[in-house]
Amino acid sequence: MRIRLRRTALSLVIAATGAIGACAGNGRPADARVVQQTGTLRIAAGAVSAGHTGWTIQPGQGQPAVDADVSRVMARARELDGHHIRAWGWFSDSATGTGGHLRVFNVQQVELVR
Repeated sequence: MRIRLRRTALSLVIAATGAIGACAGNGRPADARVVQQTGTLRIAAGAVSAGHTGWTIQPGQGQPAVDADVSRVMARARELDGHHIRAWGWFSDSATGTGGHLRVFNVQQVELVR
């Protein structure tokens, strides 16, 4: 009986560790690679819709803006709105309500570039 209880407890610990390992933290899928984006962080008032997050990172002249999900760092993002930033996160793809496709940069950390 005692050995069976220990095996059950060990099995639960192993199962819980596997479930936690499936997400790499901050909601990031385990297979998502963390990358860095640099540019000007901007909020577009009224732009939140099925096709936009409402936040973008503008990398530079001639480069398209990157839709950004800043929900994990919202307070800091508000402070840095309009500033040149460096952000770390991962890309994810989602379908929009209009049948389109949206690639979003999920920000997990952001800092001011001086």
